[in-house]
Amino acid sequence: MTRPYSCDLREAVAAAVLVDGMSCREAAEVFRVSTASVVRWAQMKRRSGSCAPKPMGGRRRIILLPERAWLRARLTAKPDLTVRALRAELLARAICVSYGAVWAFLKAERLTFKKKSVRRRRPRPGDKWHMDEVFIRIEGVQHYLWRAVDQDGVVLDILVQPRRDACAAKRFFKKLLKGLQYVPRMIVTDKLKSHGVAHRDLLPHVEHRQSRYLTDVFDKLFWRIGDIFFLARVTAWPRAGMGMEACHAA
Repeated sequence: MTRPYSCDLREAVAAAVLVDGMSCREAAEVFRVSTASVVRWAQMKRRSGSCAPKPMGGRRRIILLPERAWLRARLTAKPDLTVRALRAELLARAICVSYGAVWAFLKAERLTFKKKSVRRRRPRPGDKWHMDEVFIRIEGVQHYLWRAVDQDGVVLDILVQPRRDACAAKRFFKKLLKGLQYVPRMIVTDKLKSHGVAHRDLLPHVEHRQSRYLTDVFDKLFWRIGDIFFLARVTAWPRAGMGMEACHAA
């Protein structure tokens, strides 16, 4: 926020207009201020006798402060109320406010709605993980999309990495274990040796099956349109924040 002009300058400009008879444009050119400021200062001097600026900043008034007791009681009785539902109840009480006013009240009262992760609210996925990686291009640069699903085809997680070596495999395994917070009964991968290294280092007691024919569960995520295979847009994949190019069939 910029600082206001000094009181001395304001008084000098107002005196030049009201006492010396200068026009607002002439005073603006002499004192190098805008004509609108000269007009406003002259009007303030004529109306109240002072050109001093009003206080800047400060706290805004909370519109819902008179309803504080009722709002606190409602949030205590039903803590999972959303802002939309809270505003609807206020409208039922003939109190018309915006969503911003409700948020301002919640912020002033230091009340927040902390929503749990969708992944932790849903039932735990299956105990058989299928993992593989596919080639994708992002702005012309080749990357690898590491993906994992359970035996029912539910997407567990994805990770886009520039490599598919042992370090990349370990990074994806750690991401899965940290996000899902449970150990699978079996891991099914293709014959990429990086999967075996990550399995031996991180999940040595879990059964590991390697075959290029056991990862057919990923075929459910593709469909064919003419001669082009398009990557299915499952719920979790847009989190990568990257575009997936269509892979032409050979």
